Parts: sequence; C-alpha cells; structure tokens
Amino acid sequence: MAHHPGPGQHQKEAYELVAFLTAPAQQIKVFKSVGNFPSAIPAMRDPSVDGFKNPFFNDAPTGKIFGESAINLKPQFQGEKHGPIRKAMEDGITRVEQGRQKSDAAFAQSLKDVARAAR
Repeated sequence: MAHHPGPGQHQKEAYELVAFLTAPAQQIKVFKSVGNFPSAIPAMRDPSVDGFKNPFFNDAPTGKIFGESAINLKPQFQGEKHGPIRKAMEDGITRVEQGRQKSDAAFAQSLKDVARAAR
C-alpha cells in the first residue's frame, strides 16, 4: 500500500503550486490555449486577452467586453433563504414547461411556496 502524506505535510509546496497555477501569466496561457477567461484583473488587462476578438461574434472585442464587465461587476448578496426561494420559482417554471400547470396557476402556487420558504 502506497504511503500518502497526511494533510499539512507539504503546505508550503501546495501553496506554491496554487500560486503558480492561478498567477496571471498562467491564466493568460490557459486563455490562449483553451479559452477559459481569466479571473485575475492583470490577466484580463493583458493585451492578448483585452485585445481578443471573436470571429463567431463578428469580430466583436469580446476580451475587452468580458474583462470590463468582470472588473465592474458589483457582488450580489444572496441571503440564507435564496436557495429555497429560487427553487420555489424554478419549480413553478418547470410545472409550466412540463404542461402540469397553466402559467397563472403556477405563478400563484410559486408565490405561496416562496412565502413558505421565506419563513
């Protein structure tokens, strides 16, 4: 049976690996090779990301559009009841999509389910 180091035995090395993998330079390489948009602002501002144009979108400057959108994003607070309230609304939409309920009835039921979830 192979011996694996326990938790915490290589914290410094683990930190260094994470720092390397998430560094802007690595995020830029990943963006260039597979298209994953970077999360680090310096990577978003790199000319190869910021100047990226996508032929699929009629050569729109998607790098600049996505980067500016991410940089200017205002975090949205979601309270502890967000999950159950969202589920109540999504369940109503699903009932309509599946033909189990008409939209007016599904919405009315969803509002009741939301009130119950918010307690």
